[in-house]
Amino acid sequence: MKDVKAQESRQPCGGLTDLGRVVFVAFLVFVLASGCHKGGASDQGNVPVDPEVAANLANLSRELRRALPSLNKSTNFEDFVAVSHVEVPPPPPGQKYAISKQWKVILVDAK
Repeated sequence: MKDVKAQESRQPCGGLTDLGRVVFVAFLVFVLASGCHKGGASDQGNVPVDPEVAANLANLSRELRRALPSLNKSTNFEDFVAVSHVEVPPPPPGQKYAISKQWKVILVDAK
């Protein structure tokens, strides 16, 4: 009887072996790392192929960061333009400017 109790006390909590724990932790890390994304492209916008359009986005993003204190957490591009008084070049056909969650000016499809 004494040997049985000694053996029972050595069993890991929850009945998992060391390998089982490693697999479980690896699974949790994988699930947490993959996260819950909604496609990612909506945050990044449409990638411009024209270098001039890319430069426009970079300049507008720089102005956006300057205007952040005046925007009061608004993510509306029109509010940004009204507050900053920046001259906005026309977007490529079929697209419009928007503000991403990372506070960058991006291109999205005009709807």
